[in-house]
Amino acid sequence: MSSRLIATDRICSLCGSRAAIVYASSPRPYWCAECRKNKGREYRAARSQASIDKTRKRQREWKKMHPRTTEENTLSCTKWRNGNRENARGHSRLYDRRHIFKQAARRLRRAFGVTVAPITLWGIWKKQRGICCLTGRSLDGRKALSASIDHIVSTAKGGRTEADNLRWVCLDANFAKRSMSDGEFLNLCKAVVKHMHATRSDQGST
Repeated sequence: MSSRLIATDRICSLCGSRAAIVYASSPRPYWCAECRKNKGREYRAARSQASIDKTRKRQREWKKMHPRTTEENTLSCTKWRNGNRENARGHSRLYDRRHIFKQAARRLRRAFGVTVAPITLWGIWKKQRGICCLTGRSLDGRKALSASIDHIVSTAKGGRTEADNLRWVCLDANFAKRSMSDGEFLNLCKAVVKHMHATRSDQGST
């Protein structure tokens, strides 16, 4: 059976604006390439979240079934952390660095109701090499709220919470940009710099 995509003379049943393509082995559904890509992202994100929920549920059930072992493990961990504070800090920093993507995915889901897989946010971070897209600063994932997810086209202007429209920036720049486009934000920064130079020149002349 062939998995080759072929063009059709029908319109996409989801967006209704682009030509649909189908697999030669399965001529349905009639979706365009962009809608197929979005559906694939949604499916992978849903499966990832379902796996996380299943693991957490299993852990909760195990703790209920073994309360004594759970208590002993908690006391043992507390004793080790108290006796190895420096190593414990190192483990905490490593944990925060690995889980920044899970925390960011959780914040996006709470704010916009859209599930973005943590591995997708990690891919964006890796593509940027941990550098803020707006300021060029190096982002530190170990510090809480030092890095923030920004919509390239803001949701207020119709931007969607998808990988193609997301990027990592420092929190200060994200607060300053808000719902502005890159061009509007750049013009604002230029106006601020120009005004500050003018103000300092006036103060120096007096």
